[in-house]
This record gives sequence, structure tokens and C-alpha cells, in this order.
Amino acid sequence: MEFVAFVGENINPKEELLLFLEEDILQHLKGLQTLQGKGYSIGIINKHLLNHFNHRFEKTPFSYLYTFTIPLETPHLLCFSAGSSKLPKAVLRTHTSWISSFSIQQQLLEYPMNTKCLIIGKLSHSLHFFGLLESFHRNQLPEVLPVFSPKRFFELCRKNPPDLLYATPSQLWLLVKYHEQIACPSVSTLKFILLGGARVQPALISAFQKIAPRAAIRVFFGATETSYISFKKADDPVDSVGKLCPGVAVQILDKKHQFVPNGTTGFIWVKSNQLLSKIILGSDTIDRNQEGYVCIGDRGYLDDSNHLYFKGRNDQVVTVAGQKISLDALEETLKSLLNTEEIAVINIPDLVKENELYILVSKVINQEIKKNIRFELQTRFGSFVVPKKIISVSKWPLLASGKTNRTQLKKIALG
Repeated sequence: MEFVAFVGENINPKEELLLFLEEDILQHLKGLQTLQGKGYSIGIINKHLLNHFNHRFEKTPFSYLYTFTIPLETPHLLCFSAGSSKLPKAVLRTHTSWISSFSIQQQLLEYPMNTKCLIIGKLSHSLHFFGLLESFHRNQLPEVLPVFSPKRFFELCRKNPPDLLYATPSQLWLLVKYHEQIACPSVSTLKFILLGGARVQPALISAFQKIAPRAAIRVFFGATETSYISFKKADDPVDSVGKLCPGVAVQILDKKHQFVPNGTTGFIWVKSNQLLSKIILGSDTIDRNQEGYVCIGDRGYLDDSNHLYFKGRNDQVVTVAGQKISLDALEETLKSLLNTEEIAVINIPDLVKENELYILVSKVINQEIKKNIRFELQTRFGSFVVPKKIISVSKWPLLASGKTNRTQLKKIALG
């Protein structure tokens, strides 16, 4: 029986599962996509790595380990991007590149090797899979909460207090809201929090710092394809994404691949020993140059102190009434105005304006607040960005990766 059919017939996706792939993966891409879409976690490639990690996997919540073979010269790992608005991409990186990322994290956070880790999310996605293997690399067994739940989070912290937490801004915001509503005890044991996100509102960090008063909260900037690019500390400029990580080089280039001066926005090109090998599922839109730099479409600039400033992703720039606007920039403005991470600006194609903008937010907002939002956006960006609708969403949709599910929000916008 074909492997994919066997898994589909015999294994319940609700049971935690890691698939270890060991043969020509190109023959199974559609099957992998099907399984991943049904909620299966897809993990390591290569028998050498399987043997290396196997004794640790025996103690995890995973009941099933299955293998194929893939003919690669060096051991690789497979994980999936978040897939906020598209299907997740399957990204291959060498084992060595992951170890380089582990070393950077250890160097910047300086935590003990026996630090206990809590992971809240599906392990097939890059942030959570990274946390799992980083723990294994230190010979530690992490606590895993595959389906995120604020209630379960605080229960786990009470029963088996962790030292290190991996989270997304959306998850942290939900934890803050739950803590305020239920008035549950703070998590005083947390010492380190790794927060993945291009820009995180200072208000969110301050709010969660009250829940975890002893924790050093660090925001990192990067992607599944690049891993760590920069780390942000408390004394870094508020609107930056921190300083470049050790061993990471960045060039800011214009559309013609020419250098731009510090302080000028261009495309972010990255070179390090943490880069991907290839994308094996999903569209590969990465630009590469002969010097070993890659660009995934992020825009930003560097200052004279090597702080990096993120100004949005190229695929988040849309045209409205002939004018280009960054949805990322709109969202950052709205997050600050409404003091929430649960907000999204969705574009819907329109024959007259090319795109119509819809704002979706988890808060219940009245007509007066909607009027203020429209006024602020018009004042800061121009009348063309005034949204067609502002919609309150009672239950904010998250992906298994812990990020906002934009596909579901678009369905809500279309109503």
C-alpha cells in the first residue's frame, strides 16, 4: 500500500505524529500536502538524524514514527512555513544550518543547557519544530502543547513550570486576555520568552511582562527560509527589529540590485550559515545572487548602528485606486491605535479600485471608534486607504503555527 494511503487509513491525525521521510520525496509531494492539510506533523528527513534523535522522541507525546528515504548528500530537516495567507511551504535546511541557529540563540540568551522548554503549537511548523530540536540538541525533553489553549498553558505552567517559551504575538495576546479575564496566577518561573514576529507592540510585551515578571522577552526577526536575522533587546530602538545576529550579513538593495544608503528603504538581502537549501513544496519565489545572499521579498533599512528596520513584505503591498500601500504598515498603525495584536487588513479584488480594503479586529468597536479609525487612516495615508468595512470578529482564527489565519478572515470579510 502507498505510504500516504496507509497513514490516511490507519493513523488518526488528532494523535501526535511525526513522519520521517527517507526516500525520493519528490514522488510524495501531493501526498505530503494532503497529510499536512489534515493536521499531521511532518518532521525529519534522513535515517542518520532519526537515529540521532530517536531515544529522545521515545519520551515525547508522539506515538508513531514512520520513514521513507531521500537521497541527500548531507542530513536535512523538513519543516513548514506558517502559511498565514497561502498554503504552507515545505522548506529543506541542512542539519548543520539548524545547529548554527541553536548556537546563535544560546549565545544571545545565555541560558543554562538544562533549561526546560514549553512549545505551544503544531510541531511541523518552523518555530515549534525549531524549539523541539533545539531542546533535543541540549539533551532536554520539552513540554509540548500541540493545540494551543490559554487554559492549558496556565495549567501546564502550574504543574510543570517551564523556563523557556516559544510563542507568536497572537498567542501571547490571547494569554494576556485570558489572564485578565480569569485572574489566574502569574508564571514566575519563566526566564526566557522567544517571540517570533517582525514587529511586536511594546504594549503587548509590557502586558505579558506582568504575567512573567522574571522573564527576558526577546523578539527575533527572520523567516523559515533564513532563520535568525536579528534579535531585539529592551534597549534597542522601539521601531527597529533589533541588531543583526552574529554571523549574519545584510545588504539593502533597490530593485536594480544597487546598494542604498543607511536609512533608505530597500529590499533586505541576507547571507548566513542558516539559510535554506531549497523549497520542495510551494512556490519558490526567493531571489539569490552569486555572493550567496537571498531575498524573500522583505523590505527595510539599516541604521548606522546596524539596527534593522522592517518596512513590510513585498507580497503585502497592494494597489488601491492606482496607489500602492503596504498592508503591514496599515496593520501596525491599527494595532497601536486599538491596542491589540488581533487585527488584519484584508484586500479583496475590485473592478474599479483594483482592491478594496477590509479591517478585521477581535474587539467589539462602536461607530464612533470606526469613525476615528477612518479619520486616522485618511490623515496618515490618504483617502484611498479608507476601508470598505470594519468588522469585529468574535473568535480570532489562528493557524496551527500560532499565526493569524488570513484565509479564514478573507472568508469572513466576504461574508
